[in-house]
Amino acid sequence: MLKEKHSKKSIIATFGLVESTFYRELKRNSKKSVYNALYANMLAEERRKTGHYKTIFTSGMEKTVKDKLENHQWSPEQIVGWCKTRNIKMVSHERIYQFVLNDKLAGGILLNT
Repeated sequence: MLKEKHSKKSIIATFGLVESTFYRELKRNSKKSVYNALYANMLAEERRKTGHYKTIFTSGMEKTVKDKLENHQWSPEQIVGWCKTRNIKMVSHERIYQFVLNDKLAGGILLNT
């Protein structure tokens, strides 16, 4: 549609996209300010290979998170930062917050530590 000179607003409306998502896609996957779907797909494949996408929350990660939350009262950001400085694989701080919330909803105590 871009090649056919459709306006960006009409493309967004046609596909029911969120405007910021559309522009982020263009920015991430354009080559010399020109969007190319094949190039975008190639970049997506490369990102998948390098582990750009979801990291699985392993039992080892859970043990580390519980230890830092319960025994040290660290925030999820501190846990992730500490792991990065030691090259320890860890999920994002957002995922840790989800873990804490799920623990609370299940009657756990992580939120109170």
